[in-house]
Amino acid sequence: MSEEHHKHDNNFKQLFKFSVKDFMKLFYNKLYLNLDKNEKWLALSEDVTSPYRHHYQHLLSHPDGKKYLDRAFLVRMDNLDKNEIILHFEYQSTNDNMDERVRDYHNLLTHTFNKIPIISILIGFRGFKHTTTEKFAYDFSKYGMKSHKSFDYDLINLNDEKWVWNAPLFYNKKNPNPVAIAFWGLMSDNRVIKKDGVKMMLEGHKLLANLHSKVDYPEQLSQPYKFLFDYIYHEMSSKQKNQFEDGLEELKKSDEGERVVELIKVAQRGLHYKSETDLIVEDLIFAALDTNNVTGKEKIIEELNHTYDSSIISRSWELISKDTTGKSLKKYLGIEESKVI
Repeated sequence: MSEEHHKHDNNFKQLFKFSVKDFMKLFYNKLYLNLDKNEKWLALSEDVTSPYRHHYQHLLSHPDGKKYLDRAFLVRMDNLDKNEIILHFEYQSTNDNMDERVRDYHNLLTHTFNKIPIISILIGFRGFKHTTTEKFAYDFSKYGMKSHKSFDYDLINLNDEKWVWNAPLFYNKKNPNPVAIAFWGLMSDNRVIKKDGVKMMLEGHKLLANLHSKVDYPEQLSQPYKFLFDYIYHEMSSKQKNQFEDGLEELKKSDEGERVVELIKVAQRGLHYKSETDLIVEDLIFAALDTNNVTGKEKIIEELNHTYDSSIISRSWELISKDTTGKSLKKYLGIEESKVI
């Protein structure tokens, strides 16, 4: 797996780990209303290798002789019988025979959970070309098993031109959805980002900040926040990035400023993420520590390396600029003089 594909894989897995309910609410609201929303949805093992693997050698292309899907959850229905279903997700940026792969995952799951309905959903993005869903016959009879006549999956192709980031489904100020915000960059090509990138980044900060008091886990904000930077910010020009940084500073001074600042703190802590600006300011601080031969600079550097709060980093730069001895900075960071001498 390439580094780029590894990044996509991790991004989606983390997003679905904490926000799978938000995904279902966004794209499959009618089904979502019939699911047990108050109970935790059980994440199933990604290893779906059949115990009858000797029958499936043609499917087991992984070096360890196993088969891994992207994400699957066992979910109870919100009814008297509490029937269960399995939600199976695959995400892919290229076609790469995904029809057959989703089918194979689906059928391997069926062997383990043979009485539980399985709904498979394929999410295509960026370079994904396939635009239709198909049915597939899979012949189990040759293995001495009952033959399933057909299998179907649903496709969400984020490349579809019918979807744009500021359409009501994805841009809902009154009831923002973190998955919708995360997908803004995936449904936008370079032309869209060139035109709307700065606005998307600033509006994304506003909407995620409004969600802060409503989410169950900080990661529900951290992961969409990372999507904004990975799929929009990194596609923007230097001029756009500067415009965004200026706009963000203005946003922090607005009526929504406190919520935005808190969002950034929560998101960056959750992701262990530092913006390019933070990294530049850190380098300035470390250079000042060396230039002024500050006692205990190793402890200060260690403390700042583990800090993901932009306000702490900027304040640290102000203090070392005003007090080159580093005493004010060590006091601010809670570093005792006795421990650094």
